[in-house]
Order: sequence, then C-alpha cells, then structure tokens
Amino acid sequence: MNILMVCMEDPWDILGGRGVAVREMSQALAKQGHEVTVACSGEKGGKIKGVRKVVSDKLICWKPRNANVSSLLAMDVQMFRSIAKLLATGERWDVVHVHDWDAVQTGRCIRDALEIPMVGSLHLSMTYLNRDGQATITDDLLYCMQQEAHLVADSDALIVSSAAYADLVRRHFMVERKVDVVPNGIDTKWWKANGTPRAENLALFVGRIAEMKGVREILEAVEAGTDYMVWLVGEVNANTEEEKESWPLTRKIRALEAEGKLSWMGFKDHKELRKLYSMATVGLMPSVHEPFGIAALEHMAMGVPLISSERGGLREIVVDKQGAEYALIIEPDPQQIRAALEMCKDEGVRKSLSAAGVKRAREFSWPAAAEKLVEIYRRVA
Repeated sequence: MNILMVCMEDPWDILGGRGVAVREMSQALAKQGHEVTVACSGEKGGKIKGVRKVVSDKLICWKPRNANVSSLLAMDVQMFRSIAKLLATGERWDVVHVHDWDAVQTGRCIRDALEIPMVGSLHLSMTYLNRDGQATITDDLLYCMQQEAHLVADSDALIVSSAAYADLVRRHFMVERKVDVVPNGIDTKWWKANGTPRAENLALFVGRIAEMKGVREILEAVEAGTDYMVWLVGEVNANTEEEKESWPLTRKIRALEAEGKLSWMGFKDHKELRKLYSMATVGLMPSVHEPFGIAALEHMAMGVPLISSERGGLREIVVDKQGAEYALIIEPDPQQIRAALEMCKDEGVRKSLSAAGVKRAREFSWPAAAEKLVEIYRRVA
C-alpha cells in the first residue's frame, strides 16, 4: 500500500509517545514492503529508515509558538503547502493516516480531494494534560477539543493504543462507534540491557513534565526525603521559556535542584536515553493518567526495575490478562513512591522486577503493530 502519515510533531524531535509511534510504525510498515510518506513539522531531526520524510517549511510546534489560535491554524496552512507540492507532482496515496487533533483538517482535505479513506489516531486527549482532566478552557484548548471531536467523528477508522483509552473515547466524546486498539511496541534489539554497572540509588523518570504523569507526586516524595537521586528526563508543553519557568511545577523542580535532590535533564534523544536507562537503579512512572506508556516498555526492555501506577493504558503493560504484575504497582501517591523506593533497595526485589520487565517487553513489537495497521487500512479501503 501507499500510505501518507501526517503528524504535527517531528518524529525525531519529540515531546511524547506520538512522535515515537509515528517513527517506529512507519519504519515497520516500510520493512513490510509498503510505501510510506511521513509529513511532519520541525526544523531538525534524523531520517526515518526506508520512509520519505517531508518537513513543513519553518513550522515549529509547541516549542516555541505564539500562544493563540491563529498559530494553531497556521500549522494546517503550512502543512497544506508541503503536501500540495507533492500532489502537484502527481503523488497519490491509498490512505491518509492522521495522528491527533492538529492534523485532522489536513487529513480531511486530502481524503476529500483524492477520495481515499482517512484513518485517525488519538494518542492523547488534550483535556487530560492537566491533573485528572480538570483543564481550564482557553481558546487554544477549545480549538483542540473541537478538532479532536472531528477526528473521532470523521475518521473512517479510529485507532487508540489501549483498551482503556477506547473506553475513555466513548465516554468522553459520547460515541458508540468502533474504536480499533493497536498497542504500541518496543524494539528490544535497541532497548536492551548492556551490562553497564548501574548507579546506586538513582531513580529515573522519563516522560512529559506534566501533572498527568505524576510529576508532582514524585517531587513531593523527594521533598519529604529519600536516599535516591532523581533524574527527570522530558520537557514541558510551554509556549515560551518565561511561561515554562513561571509554572508552579517548574519552580518546585528548580528549588529541589538547588538543594541537590534532583536533576532536570530536559529532552534526550533515543541514543542519550539508552545511556541513562543503563545507569538507572530504578524507574518511576506514577502516572495519574496514561493513554499507553511507551516509556514503561523502554524501562522494562532495558532491565530497569519499574515502579509504576496502573492508570489507564499503563495497566495493560504492567499487568497481563492473567493478573501477573511486571512492575512494582503503586498509586500515584508520594508516600507510596517513597515506600516503593525503599523496597527497591533490596537487590532481590530489583532482580525480580528487572527479569519480569524484560520478559514482558518482548510481548510488544512494532512489526505486530504495523500488521494490525495494514488490516485496518485494507478494511477501510
């Protein structure tokens, strides 16, 4: 099949799981013999092996952009321009696959112009960026929610990464439509323990620096006192550095950094991440809300003992259908985080969690995810 994927995020310069999913899914599809074009944003980033990558001119998404609806609309305009150049050369596709709310208008135009199906993936509902989904309705957020509604209602097939998120979509958008579940994967040839001696009492968090990820609970655990050094790896969804630094969570992080209790390392690419995983004594993933949790699979594949909540799609990784647990399961609570860290000082506990995690990670793969995608593409085509 000839497939166009549209993603308003650079799959190599990413904030979350969406970019990883687009990069790895497109490569897996290409390895299976399909022709894949990825239209994305960004001004830097690497090539995607076997995939044609088309970057929109001077399009910057999330960091930084103007904090108003017009900048969101401009994203569509710039993406239209890039894809129009391909259409002018006679390029055609069998299906257009749009990834999240910010690509849906581009996808609808391509679908209608070429009379091909549009498949939509909802990676994260924007209303859940704030704690427990209680978001303040700004102009930006209202626009995002409207576009999400288009994605849910208008896609010829709608895909999410977990059964938990399929249920959430039906409740949140009050729809009864079919929602396909395609779990994300992990490349266990890349993400694997390399025998490097691990640091002592080093706890690693990887993910978006956001309330939904349980970052506040981690900070409160550190503030209450722990023997562990905590490394935070990830970035904030902020429009400017001033907005980022004025955020209460950022101020708390900076204060704990000044006390030498943690280090905020910012965004790290997959090569840098692999080095950090190989050093970590234990991983932290106490998410309040989680559509899936690719970082959980990365920890587990790298042999990092994982302390994790079982919220949302995360449960489908850390607990199997028979109820077996592959991480130290906690609620997103500072006291439970501290208690779990204490338990992981026991070498036997760490070895058991590490072995269980490596075993579980092998059950998720990008080729399997790509095969499910092709089944969906063919069904709607």
